[in-house]
Amino acid sequence: MTSVFAKGKLKAAKEAIGKKDYATAENAALQVLEYEPENYHALSDVDRWWDSNVFLGLASLEIGKNEQSENAYRKAIALNPEQLLAWQGLSKYYERTKSWNELAETLRKMMDLFAKAGDATKCAETLQRYVELRRSYGTQEEVSEAISLYLPDSPYYSVLSTLPPPDQTAPTSTTTFASQAALHNSLPILEELVSIEEKREKEFITKEVEKRRTRIGSSPLNVLKLEVGREVWSSSKLPRLYGEIIGHPQTSDELRRSTEAKLLRQRQNLLFATPASGSTAQEKKTLKAEVDELVNGFVLLKVPDPLAWNAHIERLDYERLEDYPTSILQQYLGLLPNEPLCSMIKAFLLFHGQPLTEDEEDDEGEKRAKPDDEEEEEPFALALEGFSLNQNSIFAHRTIAEFYLHEEDWDQARKVAESGLILIRQSERDYGGPLPLAQRAFNICIATALVYLFPPKHHLRAAGLLDDVLLADPDNVRCLMARAMVYQYAQNWKSAESIYQRVQAIVGSEDVEDGLEAREQAAWCAIQDGRAAETADEMRQVIDVLDGLDGKEYQQARAWWRLGKAYWDIADPVRASKCFQKAFELDPREGEAARRLAEGFAEEKEWDLVEVVASRTIAGEGGVTGGMDDAGTTNKRQYLPTNAWAWKAMGVVELNRGNYVQAIQAFQVTLRAEEADFESWLRLGEAYVHAGRHVAALKAIDRAQEINPDDWTCKFVKGDALRRVYQFDQAIEYFRSVLAIKPDDPGARIALAGTSLDLGKAQRLTGYIGRAEESLKHAVDMALAIVIDAPGFKAMAWKIIGDALYELGRRSSFGRPQSIHQTLVAVENALPSDVAADAGKTGHPLADASNELAQGTAEGNSAVALALAAYQARISLVESSSDAYAGAAYDVSVALNQLAHSVDEELKETFHKEAIDLLKKAVRAQPTNAMYWNALGVLRAFENLKLAQHSFVMSIEVDNKSPIAWTNLGLLYLYHEDLELANHAFYRAQTLDPDYSLAWVGQAIVATKNDHVTEARALLEHSITLSAAIPEADLEFASRIFALYVQGTYKAGDHDVLFLPFATLDRFSQQRPDDSTALHLFALICERLGQRDLAVTLMERVIAVLDAAYNKSEDPETERHFALAQVNLGRLRISQSEYADAIEGLKVASALLQGGEDETAVLLKAHASYCTGLAFFGLEEYAEALGTLETALEQVPEGLVAVRGQIILLLSQTLWQLGSEEARDAGKTQLLTAITEDPRNMDAITALAAYGMLNLDDDLLDAALSEIRAMPIDERRSLDPEGTVEHLLTHHHLGQGLIKDAAILMEASVHATPMASKPRLRLARLLIQQGRPEQARAVLAGLLDSGGQTDKSHVAEILSLAALALAQSGSKVKPSDRTALMEAQRAVFLDPSSLQARKVLQYCRTIA
Repeated sequence: MTSVFAKGKLKAAKEAIGKKDYATAENAALQVLEYEPENYHALSDVDRWWDSNVFLGLASLEIGKNEQSENAYRKAIALNPEQLLAWQGLSKYYERTKSWNELAETLRKMMDLFAKAGDATKCAETLQRYVELRRSYGTQEEVSEAISLYLPDSPYYSVLSTLPPPDQTAPTSTTTFASQAALHNSLPILEELVSIEEKREKEFITKEVEKRRTRIGSSPLNVLKLEVGREVWSSSKLPRLYGEIIGHPQTSDELRRSTEAKLLRQRQNLLFATPASGSTAQEKKTLKAEVDELVNGFVLLKVPDPLAWNAHIERLDYERLEDYPTSILQQYLGLLPNEPLCSMIKAFLLFHGQPLTEDEEDDEGEKRAKPDDEEEEEPFALALEGFSLNQNSIFAHRTIAEFYLHEEDWDQARKVAESGLILIRQSERDYGGPLPLAQRAFNICIATALVYLFPPKHHLRAAGLLDDVLLADPDNVRCLMARAMVYQYAQNWKSAESIYQRVQAIVGSEDVEDGLEAREQAAWCAIQDGRAAETADEMRQVIDVLDGLDGKEYQQARAWWRLGKAYWDIADPVRASKCFQKAFELDPREGEAARRLAEGFAEEKEWDLVEVVASRTIAGEGGVTGGMDDAGTTNKRQYLPTNAWAWKAMGVVELNRGNYVQAIQAFQVTLRAEEADFESWLRLGEAYVHAGRHVAALKAIDRAQEINPDDWTCKFVKGDALRRVYQFDQAIEYFRSVLAIKPDDPGARIALAGTSLDLGKAQRLTGYIGRAEESLKHAVDMALAIVIDAPGFKAMAWKIIGDALYELGRRSSFGRPQSIHQTLVAVENALPSDVAADAGKTGHPLADASNELAQGTAEGNSAVALALAAYQARISLVESSSDAYAGAAYDVSVALNQLAHSVDEELKETFHKEAIDLLKKAVRAQPTNAMYWNALGVLRAFENLKLAQHSFVMSIEVDNKSPIAWTNLGLLYLYHEDLELANHAFYRAQTLDPDYSLAWVGQAIVATKNDHVTEARALLEHSITLSAAIPEADLEFASRIFALYVQGTYKAGDHDVLFLPFATLDRFSQQRPDDSTALHLFALICERLGQRDLAVTLMERVIAVLDAAYNKSEDPETERHFALAQVNLGRLRISQSEYADAIEGLKVASALLQGGEDETAVLLKAHASYCTGLAFFGLEEYAEALGTLETALEQVPEGLVAVRGQIILLLSQTLWQLGSEEARDAGKTQLLTAITEDPRNMDAITALAAYGMLNLDDDLLDAALSEIRAMPIDERRSLDPEGTVEHLLTHHHLGQGLIKDAAILMEASVHATPMASKPRLRLARLLIQQGRPEQARAVLAGLLDSGGQTDKSHVAEILSLAALALAQSGSKVKPSDRTALMEAQRAVFLDPSSLQARKVLQYCRTIA
């Protein structure tokens, strides 16, 4: 019981709170607590005096002591939890401190107390505060929990329901309007709850799937979505909420339908996500029943929900498509006209003749007339359009599959039905219930399609499917018909006939569909079973029925074939043939009828008709793939052709037509079915050969040989294949093996001769001239024998003879002239009389050839003349064939053009005109032959620019991939100085064939004309390195390099630049052994390379060739060349110390040059006299030498200072050798004269210095040396690259004992030319002689380290000096260094003939 003290303090606290003196109120309350700590009123509320305030809590809250305020309220609640004032104060505290979660808990407690007290208004007000709090600061789940307190399952609903209905006209008249509205119409609350829950579930599923996807070993995405979805959907509140909305009395029809649709989708999602096995099997059944009930409700009430209607149609289970309920499909079109499935439903209804709507028929059952502007829709087109939009629809697959069967597109029907089975399995997994009838329908569709898809390729698979269906439905007509067809192709005629009779019993014989076909098939089975005579009339009756029906052409054609077979079996071929032809005209897939027709046409030689029959047969069985364009099966034999004979026939036809790719394909298909067919392998190899696939050809031919190793045609075809891959030697062996079996076979003989010709050409191009000559001779001999023995092959033989002789005629002489002479004589004797008549025409090449052969000689022109005769013999044989005549005319024109260079002008003009006329005829006969146009352009290039250009352009238009015409066009432009166009043409030719050397030569000439000398030389050098280099390029390159060498462009003594010209001229001389210009140049290059013996031999050949040429033509230019060759030969013989022979030849040259006053003749005469004097000098006949040299000096004009200087130098040496003082003074005078004429004549200055040294004439020596010293060092180096002056000065210093001066001079020479070896060697010798081996080693080491030394003798000299310096140094070397002995040994190894190297080696051995 509260004391008086407490009461007084509580009164004081109340008064203080009223005055807002919260500190006094707090103090009073605290005093009461200290006095009466358990007094409830001191802590929160005055139960008896003041029921509205808790003094201490309120005072503490107002003065900011939050913790004390909360503790005060909590203690009060602990003492009496049922008192509301403490909770109200605490709620105020939480609201003031924004502790929203604690405030929500407090409000829930207050609602509990108000509900317990039955205070509906306070409870509603608190609930409104709670809902508002959750809406403002809570999550969606908390909002959902808050607003759900208005629903009937709320613990406050019984109290809140006592509130009166809301007054919509005065919503502010009460503080609980919101609660009243929610309680009397909970639909908005339910809708909001649904919205929140749907959003929450969607977000949870998305986040959870993303989270689980990152886990190791997680399920695939589609499975993961179902797993997470099932977790959510199985415990979802949505089905209950949907149910409450649907059952709510205030729910509108539209809201109810949309909510039912949501419920259907939620339950369907859960159904699809629930496994059909294990512990969830019963749950899935329950869900399926629930979903079915919802779907059926939608359909029953005709609610236009696409999901429900699609699910209903997809789950309809009927075996026959026509059993689908038409009314349901019509209702679908009416309710959902814009859905993708509508196209399929329209196609279905139109196909089965059903109206599109239920009210489309009038009361009498007749269809209403369509408006005029409404077009008739084609069911199949509608189905095709709709199927692309309904790839996951079972109904769509069934409809389009049925359409494909009706259109007899068996492959597409199979594909669609197989896809439909996949959808069936997916539907069974989703719904947990089977569709056995629909599955059977798809299997029937697949089996039927496989039976008729190019039978019997797929019957093995079809039979299994048919047996399964018939086991469940023995009277299924479609399957029975298909199973009977399988028996037919298996030739089980009795079983097939029995089934067809059973079908007739089921459908009746009057049925014009299955009944009529069963009747026909039963008759056919009887025919095949050997009862043709009994059943032919039955088949004829079937045909009569078919003739009266429309759209039965295929069946009608088949019946005709079968009737024909019956007549054939009963030995009535005439009527049978007519039936076969009728059947094949209507259906090309009747393979046996086609074969019989083809055989008949082949016997009558009607090959075009054979091709027509074969091609139609191939098309009928589906081409290469047999109609299977996808990977629908793994059985390889399903792709084998049924009618291999048709493919083989097409292969032969295409091979003969030159369509090699198509021929290869046909033979490959044939071999797929008949792997051991020898002829197909052989023809395949032949097709590969012509198609350029030579490796494959050889493999195919080898396979044919394995099958039939004794067949000679294999060897022949393989030889031809090897010939085409340039394996001529092997090809010849195969052709010879054929001739060993069939020695008189003209085809093999022609092939052997032609291959020998090809071999000869290849050998000539690769430089094997002797072998080429032998091969070409063999080709001529073989072809000549064919001319005699095989008259039917004369044209081909003369062609080979002409080509071989033309190739032989490329050389002016032969390696085996006697053998070639015999062959040429044989050809001459075999020529036809009209051709041989030309041999009697004076000046005609054939006459010249005949004369040469009669004299026992044979030259290149003789071979070309006989080649012309061979071509003319051929042209007389092929005049009836335009193509062959064009080729022969081309050959004759080429030969005439070649011979025109070796006849007189009159005959040359005749040959040229005749060649052009022949080429014009060839062009007219074959205007698409680029070679003929090109040849015509070449012949007219020098006389008719426009015609030549037109010819080359036409050749390019016909064959724009050939570099020959482009190059010739470039040469034409080059000849007419149009360098830009020429360069463009050459560039195009190089682009087309980078190995065509003439294009590079032409571009080099263009570069030369543009003064691009370096580029021209590089282009020429490139051209000679190509595999098909031309001789002219070799000669041009060699002459240019030699000219640069003679002009001093290259470093003095650098003979390496002549190695490549040496090689090219060697190749040139083998191909053209009688070309005097090339031989002359070759000899000069050999002279520079030190090959003097070879040079002499070559120069003698030059003289022999020129002598023969001069005897024929007596051309002054040839005479001049002959004199030049004699001079050069004389010089070469002098170098070989053959002085007497040299003098004899030089006298001949001098005699030939008498009377020549031009500069060249003067120089040649001087050169001859100089060489003659040199030869006399060598014979020590100084008087004769002196006279000859004086004569030479008189012959040279004073303007030719350099030439005069050389003659004076030799003259002074000769005078010196005479020995008399007078002669020597005369020699000195001559030298002074030479120096006066040419102060830069270093040889004369040096010789004068030598005179002074030898005569001990210091004044003369000083005068000469002063001249030398006065020259700049660079000028002296250019005039004396060999260092003769330095050598002379050095010896002068050494002779005077001025060793230091000699060393200084040598060092200066080394510094001036650090890369030169001679100055270093001289300095090294001097240093060794002075006892300074270490310095000598340094000088030599620098020389060795510089590299670039290629002359072995020179390197040996360096090594020997280095070894000597090392030996004299006495220093010890490291084991890894080269020792003196090793260096000396290397020097001897490099140059065994070096005396110095051997002496040094001996010295090193003595001190080792």
